[in-house]
Formats: sequence, structure tokens, C-alpha cells
Amino acid sequence: MLLTDYLTQILIYTLVSYPIIGGLSSIVSSLYYWLLMEKADQPRYLKKGTPFITILVPAHNEEASIQATIDHLATQMNYPTDRYEIIVVNDGSTDRTGIILEELQAKYGQRLRTLTIINNRGKAAGFNSALGFAKGEFILSNDADSKPEVDALWKYMYYFEREGGAQLGAVTGNRLSINKTTLVAEAQQWDMQTAGWQAYFAPHIRFFMDVPETLPELVKQR
Repeated sequence: MLLTDYLTQILIYTLVSYPIIGGLSSIVSSLYYWLLMEKADQPRYLKKGTPFITILVPAHNEEASIQATIDHLATQMNYPTDRYEIIVVNDGSTDRTGIILEELQAKYGQRLRTLTIINNRGKAAGFNSALGFAKGEFILSNDADSKPEVDALWKYMYYFEREGGAQLGAVTGNRLSINKTTLVAEAQQWDMQTAGWQAYFAPHIRFFMDVPETLPELVKQR
């Protein structure tokens, strides 16, 4: 057998077996976590106070979802309202996002602040700018079309309070689609290890997204 044929066969076997092995590994690890680790890993109520949190919300042309998201963050979270703030980064929006934010600021006062960037610069640049205005000891990144579960804030803080939390740099929750009425929506379902920090995936913290429900909307979003 020629070397090229041999290498081709290896490539084919790898391509065919990879998703199968990956899927089986995911099933086994999920069962292991569910049977042996899930109960011990459940977040518990805070014992060392409630740290002040800044919720950063990036927004670029989010007129369809921004009001519902801000209303949810301001009124539905099971966390003292004087222990968190909301900062929206209006990143060069050309739709009614800015107008809606003005109305929301009149409604929620100092609990909601808006940082307006005239020309769209992207999510990372917007966040870096907003960090200079944040008052929180901790930062929660929350997309304009995402609504965290009502207990999300204290659950996030639990992972920093528990043993080993001093080395924890970030926690990410379990992202779920809230609107799954079409095949495109149904089909849609962060990483840091520098300077000794750790990142943790917390499956018990759920937040829900409004996702595109048609193919043109999905293409526009991506």
C-alpha cells in the first residue's frame, strides 16, 4: 500500500470516528458528573456577605430585546438591589436602542447607566471602556438577548466564596435557548488559564437567550 493511501485511510478513520468517540466521551462524563458529583457541586447560599456586582450589557442594534433584558435584570434578580448595578454599552447602534435606553434610565435611575460609543468598535472594546466606570467587585457579562435565572447572581458568587475560589478567575453558566419554535432556533445550542487563574463551568447556573428563528436572522447575527 502506498504511503498516500495509508495516510488517506487514517484521515478517513479519524474523521469518521472522532464525532463518535467525542459523543461517547460526553455521555460518559455527563453520567459520571450526574451520579457522583452533581449533588456536592450544587451552589449554596452565601455566608460571607453579598459582593457588589456590575452587570455589563453590550448592545449594538438591540431594539428587539434590550428592554425585556434590562427589565429582567433590574426587577427579577434574587439579589439585593443595592448590591448590583447595570451598565449598558451602546456600541454605535443605529436603530432605536439609544431611545429605549433613555426611557429605561428614566425608569431605573442610578441603577442603570449607559456608555454610548458613537462608532461601533465591537464587544471587547466596549467592555474595556466600560470597566473604567464599573463599581463592582465582580463583573457579569450579560448579552442583550440573554436573561439569567433569578438566582444567578448569588450562585455565581458562591463559586468565588467556596474553597479554592481565590484562584478562580471566571465562571460561566449554562446557556439555553428560550425561544425554540423553529428548526434554526433549536439547532443553536470562554477560556482563560493564564497567570494561575482558573475558569469554571457551572451547569446549575442557567441563563436564557432569545435566538434567531429564521436563517436570514441567524446569518445577520453571526
